[in-house]
Amino acid sequence: MRQKAAVLNSTSPYLSILLQVIVIFLLQQVLNSCKKASTVVISPPVKDSANIYIAGSGVSTSTMLPVAQYWLNGSPVVVSDGTQNESACALYVSGTDVYLAGNVTAPFNINLFPNTHAKYWKNGNPTVINDSTSQATSLAVSGSDVYVAGKTGQVPFPGIAAYWKNGNLVKLTDGTNSAIAYGIAVAGIDVYVAGIELNPINHVNVAKVWKNGVATSLSSGTDIATASAIFLSGSDVYVLGTEQDPATQIYVAKYWKNGVSVNVSDGTNTAFATSIFVFGSDVYVSGMEKNPVTGFFDAKYWKNGTEINLSPGSAIMGATTSSIFVFEDDVYVAGTDAGGLPTYWIKGQAVNFSTSQSETATAVFITKKP
Repeated sequence: MRQKAAVLNSTSPYLSILLQVIVIFLLQQVLNSCKKASTVVISPPVKDSANIYIAGSGVSTSTMLPVAQYWLNGSPVVVSDGTQNESACALYVSGTDVYLAGNVTAPFNINLFPNTHAKYWKNGNPTVINDSTSQATSLAVSGSDVYVAGKTGQVPFPGIAAYWKNGNLVKLTDGTNSAIAYGIAVAGIDVYVAGIELNPINHVNVAKVWKNGVATSLSSGTDIATASAIFLSGSDVYVLGTEQDPATQIYVAKYWKNGVSVNVSDGTNTAFATSIFVFGSDVYVSGMEKNPVTGFFDAKYWKNGTEINLSPGSAIMGATTSSIFVFEDDVYVAGTDAGGLPTYWIKGQAVNFSTSQSETATAVFITKKP
């Protein structure tokens, strides 16, 4: 069974490439208003057979606090009670069960850093990770087991890349160097995790993949790199990432197939990869690329390295993607348009399912209607 990990929109404060990603997403996806959410009724070119799930966050109409939620075919389903600052970053659907992973952000601690701990929901029922210093980034489900990847460790100290199986912590690094897990997938008894660990010599991110806790470096540690998602297709392991070209200093969207590097963007302009999906022999990668004219990012995806533009950035704001899913040959991409609205694209056409810039779209998952 395929496992697809949604991509995280959270970062480690020690890792320089991810600080750039913070800037991108905070400008366009951070909760920046307290307007009441509303659903937009649009007639997109969607197959009648598809159930479209979009994970993200909204705002409680009673407390005005951020809430974790998802949309099913455009209708919001809130899983938070609105008493805490919560958001959802990952999504998985199995049969009639809907799983979300996310985070609860508490008030700032004595060191003036926010306290964050991970959480996941099954059909709206919450399970709090029993770790007050945890952070969730992605989610996988295998049978009755729920896997949540992320990190543990209190800011500003180095994070430890980790995952939780049914709430039980499994550490991937020892805490010597800052690290975080960004993607997780499961096949049988094998658990694959994608993430990064800081090179202590030059303070550069090293892209890594762990199989059952054993790490393999995908990048050399000389140039900044990330491993942000993972996808399993048969016996092949695809790890999504971004790596800096040492000659031009431009970031290139890429993936590693069984450890072999494959560039997705051409390196002309800075590009970031956000999600990967393999359908048959085709490899789909969502991301965004800097527009040299506007200076902002354009939302796009690549199919086997061929670029498909989704939405250009405006003169004042970029467009971003967060997740990609392929269903019956249709490509669904979730993200934020240049107006700051949560969006998904189907057949290249944008569907705004909310009019509120306070809401975010972080993951997409498609199932077949019964």
